[in-house]
Amino acid sequence: MKIKNELSFIPYLWLCFITILLVGNSCTKKQVDELKSDYHITFNLDGTAENFDQADTCQITKDNSSTPTMQDLSIRGHNSVYTMTHASIIELAIVSSDPITTGTYVDSSSNDNYAVYADYIPYPDITSMPGSNLYMAGDGVYTDGIQKGVELSHHLTITITSISNGTIKGTFSGDFYEYDTDIRQAKIESITNGDFYLKIQ
Repeated sequence: MKIKNELSFIPYLWLCFITILLVGNSCTKKQVDELKSDYHITFNLDGTAENFDQADTCQITKDNSSTPTMQDLSIRGHNSVYTMTHASIIELAIVSSDPITTGTYVDSSSNDNYAVYADYIPYPDITSMPGSNLYMAGDGVYTDGIQKGVELSHHLTITITSISNGTIKGTFSGDFYEYDTDIRQAKIESITNGDFYLKIQ
């Protein structure tokens, strides 16, 4: 599943910050607050620390076209300001018929009211076919594993620890399997110690 979000990173914030240092000009309060916000997505990838704190987005939306109404949480982060062509990307999603709130969401849960999905794109290659450099985790991978007799070692787990004052905090982890490859032979990228703190847009 590919989660589509509009990017909200405002590059001129960094220019504003540099301007303050160099010539003493001031930014708006909103710009300063965003610079000091500490919004981030961090995790360990196969044991190596990764920091995805560029162009991060978080949205909670309702889909009234279905019965029951579905709530969608989508999170997207990049590790570079060059978001369209050079940045690695991490995306997380929870789709639920219940309100999305604090708690733990796991791909192997017996609770049919929600599903979790994620994908990780190490280095987008605009010259390759779509999906040729993509790793996925979540309910789709879990179901594929059951069908192919593969027991997942580390299930996609997303825990929301706080939703307040227009922000969200939480943790995540799981094994991400190479997309469009037989799960029995797929390469695996293991993500542990995932942590996010984001503004809900």
